[in-house]
This record gives sequence, structure tokens and C-alpha cells, in this order.
Amino acid sequence: MFNIIIPTYQNTIALQKCLEGFEKQTFKEFQIFICINGNPTSTLDFLKVFNSKLPIKSLFFDDYKNHGRAANRNQALP
Repeated sequence: MFNIIIPTYQNTIALQKCLEGFEKQTFKEFQIFICINGNPTSTLDFLKVFNSKLPIKSLFFDDYKNHGRAANRNQALP
């Protein structure tokens, strides 16, 4: 099992295409962390209606601010 980290910043169209690609994979031994930078509302709304069986966990900053690329990716680190 391994983890996939997907950083995103208000780009649900690209996120949808990315997740659809993972749904088509035959190897399913992974978990997906979607690291949301900025306001998470539109991304969380998208994930609610996406209706996927993928193991997805969404992470975001409590203050809803843009913290930059590195901090966004680091959200998934233990």
C-alpha cells in the first residue's frame, strides 16, 4: 500500500480528470490524500458529488488561506 498526494488550489476540473484516471487503474493498493490550499468549499463540494469508491482523504488549512505549494503538499506528512 502506498499514498498518493494530490495538491490542489481551486481546480476541480483537473482534479476530476486526475481522480478518473486513478479509478481506471487495475492496481488499487493506494490511498489518496487531496491537499486543498485556500478555501476548501468548492473542492469539498465536488468530492461530495464525485461518487467514487477510491480511498480519498481531504486535508485543508483551518484558516482557509493560501499557504503556498510546499506547505500544501506537507499537509499529508505525518
